[in-house]
Amino acid sequence: MRTNGRGGFLKPKIRISPTGDVLSDHSFGETTLEPIAQIKHAQDRESESDSYHSHYAEPNPAPSQPDGFLEAIEAEFNLPAEAFFSLSGALTELAIQHKTSTWIVRLSSLAERLATQEGFQGYDLMPALQRLLLPSRPGWLAIPADKKERDYDLSRFDRPQSMIGRPIVGISEGEDPLVVVAPGIIERSALHNIMGARGGGLHGEFWTSKEMRRFVGGMADRLGLEFNDQVAAAVAQLGLNARASVKPSDCLNQKATDELKRLGDIDVLAITDNGQHAWVIEAKDIRFCRTLAETASRLSDYRGVHKKDGKPDNLMRHLRRVDYVRSHVADLAKRLKLSTEPKVHGLVIVDSPQPMAFLPSHSSPDARTMMLSDLKNVPWGKGWKAASPKIINSKKRRRK
Repeated sequence: MRTNGRGGFLKPKIRISPTGDVLSDHSFGETTLEPIAQIKHAQDRESESDSYHSHYAEPNPAPSQPDGFLEAIEAEFNLPAEAFFSLSGALTELAIQHKTSTWIVRLSSLAERLATQEGFQGYDLMPALQRLLLPSRPGWLAIPADKKERDYDLSRFDRPQSMIGRPIVGISEGEDPLVVVAPGIIERSALHNIMGARGGGLHGEFWTSKEMRRFVGGMADRLGLEFNDQVAAAVAQLGLNARASVKPSDCLNQKATDELKRLGDIDVLAITDNGQHAWVIEAKDIRFCRTLAETASRLSDYRGVHKKDGKPDNLMRHLRRVDYVRSHVADLAKRLKLSTEPKVHGLVIVDSPQPMAFLPSHSSPDARTMMLSDLKNVPWGKGWKAASPKIINSKKRRRK
């Protein structure tokens, strides 16, 4: 597992005991991934308990599809969206005919048999099946020239070359390989990919078409703005005046220079009712980490440093916005017509448990990470103490 490039949180060191046992340091996972899993499981149990009654209620009508979603599905999988949605069902019918749940067939023969199923006549099915094909390789270290090693990295979920993205497995090479077909796996893959696209969670190299990448990027931006509104509403319920997606040039009444534009928007700006404290909030609706590699990668994005390309990481961008507002607090007070210059504080709010809460890598109190459900524990009218970050109730959460 190559993790040293992920901020050095995991050391690529293996030790062998005198008896031949492989020894490894589990402290990183115990500090970060373990409490994340505990909190996530508790959330899921509570959610399932709250929604139990819905199993006996009238089903809600199917939600409408987002604009551009069906077109993105067709561009990505080389099939009309309706045909792609019913693909696993059609393959299940073929499996029933074979009286098996899994069978081996030539890819071209699979296309021919699938073309006999209702809803698939008249299409060139080979491009769709090739998109879903996980090609055979002569060896684990044999990386195709047009692929990267990380495409096959087992430490990464949702890697491009995996069965969750390419559920038809090739077991021979060539233009018309033998493949293993399992409709159950294809159905699971389709559900995962459809939900990942609609939720904006699957992005980048996972997709092959520019249409799908554009759609997923737009969905991620849209959901991010909606989360800003959600955080602002939650903070307002605690008695603060909160606004979502605020431009620094607006709240400081300054000209929108290139410097201010590079700062980016303030996700949520909150002012206490007495006007003595201002909170510059970074709202991040990011999914929880599922592996040690994802955990290390997430932490490396929130160290408050410059990345290898010289650009600031996610935390540094937030800290820069806080510092800029703090250095221009007089403009903020004048713009908002406050009777006094407020003390400016920073805060990162997330919707799901994140490793930054349990292993903070920056000493600034403005880098504190809190979950949306824990906002009542934020000292809104006092601010954080000038000490190294420490998440409130983190030990209590780990005991649950």
